Amino acid sequence: MNPLISCILPVYNGEKYLKESIESILSQSCNDFELIIINDCSTDSTEEICMEYQFDERVKYVKNEKNLRLPASLNKGFELAKGRYLTWTSDDNRFLKNAFSKLSAQLQQNEQVGLVYADQYAIDAAGNVIEENRRPAVEDIFNKNPVGACFMYKKEALEKLGGYNTDLFLVEDYEYWLRISVNYPVLHLQELLYEYRFHEGSLTSQRRTQILKATNLMINNYLKTEMLSNAVKSDAYMAMAIRCLLVKSFPGFIKNVCKAICQSPKQVLTRLITKVFK
Repeated sequence: MNPLISCILPVYNGEKYLKESIESILSQSCNDFELIIINDCSTDSTEEICMEYQFDERVKYVKNEKNLRLPASLNKGFELAKGRYLTWTSDDNRFLKNAFSKLSAQLQQNEQVGLVYADQYAIDAAGNVIEENRRPAVEDIFNKNPVGACFMYKKEALEKLGGYNTDLFLVEDYEYWLRISVNYPVLHLQELLYEYRFHEGSLTSQRRTQILKATNLMINNYLKTEMLSNAVKSDAYMAMAIRCLLVKSFPGFIKNVCKAICQSPKQVLTRLITKVFK
């Protein structure tokens, strides 16, 4: 009998926090799941750690023959997935105990919804809570990634939309949420169900500038292909302008502000007034 949920855990040299990540999955209150670990040619003790869990019939372990990077590793994992609902996590983060049960319940209760996402805690390297990270509304999806790291979606969406774009390393998840949001309703579950770790070795910390640049490139291409209102496009270009400032690309800032004004001068003015008097 197929499991209700498939969780993919891609890992590359994640020995430091891997056990915590695995344990957070295996201790879920919902027991109807499979965990598929994809070892992307790690050179540390990742494989030895994974072998410690082979006694658990819920755990499947796959080692790539060559380093595929994140998007391709995810696709490989989801090709093996048998669950009705899908999720994935990182080797340095942790699910809270009721995450699977609460996320899957929302998908079961809302049949039209393709993706549900929840709020998360930010934790430090030692696992101490830094703050609550309340995620933005899905309506802001062209301005920022609202989904974060705690989510679940229907396998039906994977079958309809395909896998992650392997050319979009660092923003492969954001682009996938955009794809789902165009085809399905997306639901924000306003509960804290995940712990996202900030530390020096995390992908977010190491490649923040690359992520910002890749995000702008991806959104810019998306705006050319999707039928969106002028107001939505204007907001998206303003968000791109802000990201340009963050990476000190002043020509990019000016270019995107001009695009935003061309799409909807009224929308730009409204946003500026809102910011000033907020």
